[in-house]
Amino acid sequence: MRRTLLAAAIGFGIMGKAFADETTADIVQVGDQNAVTVTQTSVSYSGAYTLQSGNNQEITLNQTGYSYFKGTQYGVDNQATVNQNGGSNVAEVYQASEERAHFVTLDQRGTANSAYLTQADGNSNYINLEQNGFANSSNVNQTWEGSSYVGTQVGEFNSATTNQSGASANVDQAGNRNETTLYQEGYGFGAHVSVSQAGDSNSANVAQFGNRYSAGTVILSQNGDDNRANVNEMSGMGSFTFSQTGNGNELDAEHGGRSTSVNGTQGGDNNIITLTQDLDGSSMTLAQKGVSNEIEINQAAYNSFAGVTQTGNDNFANVTQAYGWNDSAMITQNGNSNSATLMQGQ
Repeated sequence: MRRTLLAAAIGFGIMGKAFADETTADIVQVGDQNAVTVTQTSVSYSGAYTLQSGNNQEITLNQTGYSYFKGTQYGVDNQATVNQNGGSNVAEVYQASEERAHFVTLDQRGTANSAYLTQADGNSNYINLEQNGFANSSNVNQTWEGSSYVGTQVGEFNSATTNQSGASANVDQAGNRNETTLYQEGYGFGAHVSVSQAGDSNSANVAQFGNRYSAGTVILSQNGDDNRANVNEMSGMGSFTFSQTGNGNELDAEHGGRSTSVNGTQGGDNNIITLTQDLDGSSMTLAQKGVSNEIEINQAAYNSFAGVTQTGNDNFANVTQAYGWNDSAMITQNGNSNSATLMQGQ
């Protein structure tokens, strides 16, 4: 009760200052052991609206200039810590009811940063988001069990959108105009994605689902400019690890099955890899180093392996393995303008 009255007094004091420097705060608390700490310093406008209902909830907010915040926590053991500094920063946090362990830590600095964070109905939810730069935007939505998100955006006009259910994700963007869109299901707590972008105008679109037996992992890194990656993993104890280093590289992938794996690298400029993989136990190892190399792989066999290595410029390799058992294909190209096509299976 004493902590609730203290928060109400703080809110009243801030609302009293609103006529002087346009700073305002509205706070409503229902329940036991709720806590709110609000500090606002504004040249023109800072806002804060929090609503808490339940037990053991806590919101700590510090805003300086042109900032806006909306809270809303239901349930038990919810906690939100928000720091905004400068410009037109906007942060909305919504954490839902019943189960425990909702957490949000948000730090925005710079101008025109925006973050919309939603956690609803689940255990062990956690979000840590830091944005530093100009006009960065992020939208994170986590639902149900075992979710965890850690994101960092540094630079200008970066955007990250994440939707998770029972999963873990880490998105790190450094540079300008980088974009990441991430969607995970991860039935039975089992999916993890890590995306790292360093440079300008890189794009990554990752979708991961779940079952059979879940536990899928996607690790993607982009270092350079204008790299593109589209990954659809479909989980089932699958593993997908890929790195792009250079400029203008493209990856289009679909993966899947149980215990399938992809491990690949692109080094250089304007390299292209297109792959699909299905069914149980198959794996790929891909490597490109040079300029304008291209790999196409379609593998739908059980417990099969495909490996392609390209070193040089303007090389082309095509591998097709269809519905066989324990098939293996390897292509190595050194030099320029080499072409290879390999087909096997039923």
